[in-house]
Amino acid sequence: GDGGDGGGDGGGDGGDGGGDGGLTVTVLTGTKDAGHVVNAEDHSDGVEITGTGTPGADVTVEINGKSETTVVAEDGTWGVVFDPTEVDPGTYETGVVVTITDGTDTVVIEDVLVVDTEAFVTFDAEAVGGDGTVNGVEASGGTLLTGTTEPGSVVTVVVAGKTYTAVVVGGEWSVTIPADDMAAGEYALDVSVTAVDVHGNTATTEGTFQVDTSTFVTINSDTIGGDGMVNGTEHAGGVTITGTAQAGASVVVTVGAVSHTVTAAADGTWSALFATGEIADGTYLSSVTAVATDAAGNTASANGTFQVDTSTFVTVEAATVEADGVVNFDERSDGVTLTGTAEAGATVTVTMAGVTRVVTATAAGTWSATWAASEVPSGETTAAISVSAVDAAGNTASTSGSVIIDTLVNRLTLDDKPGGADEIVNNAESGQPIVLSGQVEAGSSVIVTLAGIAQAATVDAAGNWTVTYAANTLPTGTLSTQLVVRATDAAGNTASLTETVQIDTEVMPLTLDKPIEGDNIINMVEAADGVVLSGTVEAGSVVQVTFGGTVRTVTAGVDGLWSAVFPASSMASGEYNQSIEVRATDLAGNVRSINDTVRVDTIVNRLTMTTPVEGDNIVNRAEASDGITLTGTVEAGSTVSVTFEGVTRTATVTSSGNWSVTYGAHEVPAGEYTTTVTINATDAVGNTRAMTETFAVDTTPPEAPLIESYTRSGPGVRGLTTSLTEDTVEIAQIDGSGKVSAVDYTVSEDTYYNELDFSFRTPIANGSHLVITASDDAGNSTSTLFVLEETLTNVVDLGNQGLGVFDIEAIDLQFAEDSVLTLTASDLHALCAHSNTLTIHGGADDTVNILGATATGDTTEIGGRIYNIYAMGDQGGSLIIDDEIHVMT
Repeated sequence: GDGGDGGGDGGGDGGDGGGDGGLTVTVLTGTKDAGHVVNAEDHSDGVEITGTGTPGADVTVEINGKSETTVVAEDGTWGVVFDPTEVDPGTYETGVVVTITDGTDTVVIEDVLVVDTEAFVTFDAEAVGGDGTVNGVEASGGTLLTGTTEPGSVVTVVVAGKTYTAVVVGGEWSVTIPADDMAAGEYALDVSVTAVDVHGNTATTEGTFQVDTSTFVTINSDTIGGDGMVNGTEHAGGVTITGTAQAGASVVVTVGAVSHTVTAAADGTWSALFATGEIADGTYLSSVTAVATDAAGNTASANGTFQVDTSTFVTVEAATVEADGVVNFDERSDGVTLTGTAEAGATVTVTMAGVTRVVTATAAGTWSATWAASEVPSGETTAAISVSAVDAAGNTASTSGSVIIDTLVNRLTLDDKPGGADEIVNNAESGQPIVLSGQVEAGSSVIVTLAGIAQAATVDAAGNWTVTYAANTLPTGTLSTQLVVRATDAAGNTASLTETVQIDTEVMPLTLDKPIEGDNIINMVEAADGVVLSGTVEAGSVVQVTFGGTVRTVTAGVDGLWSAVFPASSMASGEYNQSIEVRATDLAGNVRSINDTVRVDTIVNRLTMTTPVEGDNIVNRAEASDGITLTGTVEAGSTVSVTFEGVTRTATVTSSGNWSVTYGAHEVPAGEYTTTVTINATDAVGNTRAMTETFAVDTTPPEAPLIESYTRSGPGVRGLTTSLTEDTVEIAQIDGSGKVSAVDYTVSEDTYYNELDFSFRTPIANGSHLVITASDDAGNSTSTLFVLEETLTNVVDLGNQGLGVFDIEAIDLQFAEDSVLTLTASDLHALCAHSNTLTIHGGADDTVNILGATATGDTTEIGGRIYNIYAMGDQGGSLIIDDEIHVMT
């Protein structure tokens, strides 16, 4: 072995010896003197003893009769090993004899072999928790494990995979397992303990202890009494409370101040019986607690409640059925309801007159049950009532009563109807008191209603009744009314008899049919063929009708219808309200009148047309080009139609009676003529009226002025002449910016040449153009553009905005040299929109570009010169151009 913990270092510590001849021997390792102990590991490898001696000498080592021999090596060392079987294991000491010999001398030395191959350790599992089981309380403070071992040993403990080092005192060890390392529950926990003694020997032991840190207990509250409620019957037999707990656990069950201790069976169930006297009577919520302690000492508790309800009650309000305990006819007719009280939710069974109802008491503790009229006896009798109740806990209670049935009035008569022998109340009878009488069940009250007037009759002890209606109490007129005698007996039953009474004190009905002529207005047509007034009245009555001073008398037929005819002569023309009186006398001589009025409206009270039209009663070409509007006035509410040149239009009429109508330019025929306009008006009630007006139409313009000659003045013009005309001729100037201004000139007539001579006070310079306009009396005008020289160009500018003011139907290029004029269809229409025809005067030095135009091949002559005609555009445009002008198409 390795000498263990107490082994020497082999240097002179062992025994030694030597002879006289110098033979020596010593022990260095493996023995007590060498400081060595043979432990289990050493023993298992063989027990080795070494030393020194005389080289070459024989050495014999003997232990307990076993010996090993070796020869001292040249270096003076020797060693022997004893097989483990030659040295007994255990803890002991034995002698060692070492002999060395060289054949001559022998030296013997003695030593001691110390053997310790054993260690031990124990674990006291039964001591854990005091009984081998750790409960919850014990685990919460840490769990102590203990055992024994050799003093000085090191002990380690493994629990649930975790290693702990124990404390060793003397020959006992202990270790505490923290609460956090102990899982809650019920299980077995294995423990492994290992001890290593001071010589390095190891011992291990294992054990198991129980962990039981929890328990449980339940109370079956819902099954106490079978349904969580203990009724009177269940209470009388004692109350059993059950639940569950850990098998074998001790359970203390407490209700109120009474406790019972029971033990949970092997299946974990427990039950405790409480005697009748241990649970109080009454209706209340009781609490129950259970505390269980299991075999490990763990405890658990549970709480529960159960309902105690050992009694119930029921009542019936028989004395107040229908308020007075008596069921009369009316009360029976809509059914009878019995009421009472019982415990809330109780099932109540009620029987009356052999018919049973089952109802449930409300949360307020009331109940009601209803019997249909057919289930309630009639006549005069007493009906028995029985009532029983079963509450939610199964407790029962019962009661009884009765109700009186009285459903009829046994007598009611009327002696005579009012109105005498003919049973008709006339005017004279209505003016006198009316007495009615009859008989009724004694003790009853009587109400008589005649013509809606109710009076209480006087009833004597024998049941005779009488009532008097004062004079003039009944309604007047011709009518049938009801006489109702109604009796109410002491039980509240009613009986009645009804008679029809005739009353005739006035003429009824009397009506005038409205509206007269359909709208209560008599117009001119209706007045012309006469007016019929009609209505209704009592058959055979004489009717006198007064209308506008005219009286007609007629007799109503058997159907009560009457009518009277009034001729046209009865009504004056105009607008006014006419009064009507209808006076009727019936066969009884009653007289009645009604009055009314009817509107007479036989005229249209206003119809005019506004003149002059267009300010001067002449419509010229410009005015016609945007249409003409005709206006006037008429009676408010009327419709107006206007006819102009064969075209009829419906005018727009305002609420104040102003009318207007517009005719488009295409509806105004061109030319010079006088036209007649016809206006027809119809007012709101159908009266009509017509009128006519005339005005002139003149849409023919004068011809464009023809420039006969002009007078130059340097780079401009100072005068010109035109053909003499009856029209008014004026000259205007347009500058390059488009500004239009009047030319200051003098004019004179040259009758010899039939010309107008214009002399400008200030010459007109080039860069401007002249517009010569001829205007007729109707306001129609036509202009000629007299072109002067353009500045820096010979191109005529038709885009000058000043041209738009005029209707230019001629352009004269004769003044400007080498003029170039370009025209499109849109230029043509812009210059002369009314006629779409343009004449161009000029000479051979002038050029006209007419884009899109086509020569027609036709010509015309103007002032002795030939002009060619061209068609331009899709609106019928026409160009008339001097034959000498160079034309480009």
